[in-house]
Amino acid sequence: MDTRKRLRFFIWCTVVFIIMASWLYVWKEKTEPASERAAFVVAKRQILNSANTYRQNWLLNKQPSMMGVDGVDIQFTKQGWPVMLKNDRIDCAKWLSLLWPDENVFGKKYSVIDMRDDSKLTSCEYIFTGGVVLDLHLINMAFGAEVNYP
Repeated sequence: MDTRKRLRFFIWCTVVFIIMASWLYVWKEKTEPASERAAFVVAKRQILNSANTYRQNWLLNKQPSMMGVDGVDIQFTKQGWPVMLKNDRIDCAKWLSLLWPDENVFGKKYSVIDMRDDSKLTSCEYIFTGGVVLDLHLINMAFGAEVNYP
């Protein structure tokens, strides 16, 4: 009889363990995408805030074409948006690292996938592990940031 009780106890513990493990797996699968989206929303807002902060400093410093901030020389558009140039073209990697110093978002690293530069549009696209695309752009010299999910 004692063996029977132990067997029953073992079966109940196994069933409870399987139910808890299943619940945790489903919970993780449901909450991780929402957390990832929230992290990218925060990153986008921080990038916009950072660009606006640099623009405010530009306005307060009599609108120079270049300004040194924390040992980094930052170029500005005529409207005061910070840009990082290399050979008179936008340097996408440095532009994002200026506005978002972290090297990743939600543990996901990025790489530059596209750069466009013409009279009305300057744009850099970055792809993160997992397929999320971040687009920094100057459209008609107005700064913006967009996040596109796969």
